[in-house]
Amino acid sequence: MGVSAGSIAVTPYNCDAEFDLAFVPDGSDMAQDADRALGLVDFTLYPHLNHPAMEDTELSTIQKWASGIPVPTYAIDDNTAIKVVDGTVEVISEGDWRLINP
Repeated sequence: MGVSAGSIAVTPYNCDAEFDLAFVPDGSDMAQDADRALGLVDFTLYPHLNHPAMEDTELSTIQKWASGIPVPTYAIDDNTAIKVVDGTVEVISEGDWRLINP
């Protein structure tokens, strides 16, 4: 369960790693493996699809990022949730979402 970064945390890859690196002091090892997350599910997630205040959430940008990820990526807007029970994924949405396969 999670919203935004909380959702990203359960996936194997952190789509916010580049953004997060701006907060790591130069020379620090805090950024080691910053692109990885917990990996509790076998897909990754990119939230806030097409959010007007977040230019990096356009579908083309997400597709470019996902092209370097070896697992499926769900790009979801703020009216979409993903439910996983016993490994079965269900998208619950009143908005827009896309599944991007590697």
